[in-house]
Amino acid sequence: MADPATNTTFPAEFDPLPAIGPNDKQNDPTIEHDAVHDRAHAVLNALQQLIGFGDEPAADSVLGMIAALASSAGPAAAHVVPDAGVSYACAASDAGQYRVLTAAGAKTITVQEPLPEDFEIHFDNRGGGAATVSGAGGAVVTPSYGGTLVLPQHGVATLKRLAANDYRLTGALEAAA
Repeated sequence: MADPATNTTFPAEFDPLPAIGPNDKQNDPTIEHDAVHDRAHAVLNALQQLIGFGDEPAADSVLGMIAALASSAGPAAAHVVPDAGVSYACAASDAGQYRVLTAAGAKTITVQEPLPEDFEIHFDNRGGGAATVSGAGGAVVTPSYGGTLVLPQHGVATLKRLAANDYRLTGALEAAA
């Protein structure tokens, strides 16, 4: 490895501490100060490469990874989509939406394969009447414990694809009888 300050190279493997026995003098004249200093400097360089240093640390260093996390925007917020229709079929392009259902009467939401892996969509039933979710084409939608596939007025729920043809509906659902 090379010392970035002096471009001096050090062996890839080294013993950072000299071998000093329990009865040896700490300031034994056979241990050269320069050798100990060079070893300590090599350890410091190795740590700098691992942790990162300077204004622009390497991307694979600890500081580089922290800088990348700090500069990322994080997950995107759900896009709010008003929906005045009485029926809606989930589409791959709708993944991540927050869909506000505003129709005055009963509404139907159909879930049908193929939808992308980790597909997720949110529903907010602000209109009058309930919204009923159903699976089609082999898709099976399971409500959270104690609930049904009916989203009452003012209910909010999330539909999540767990695997092929396996979906979970969670949130403020009508209670099972």
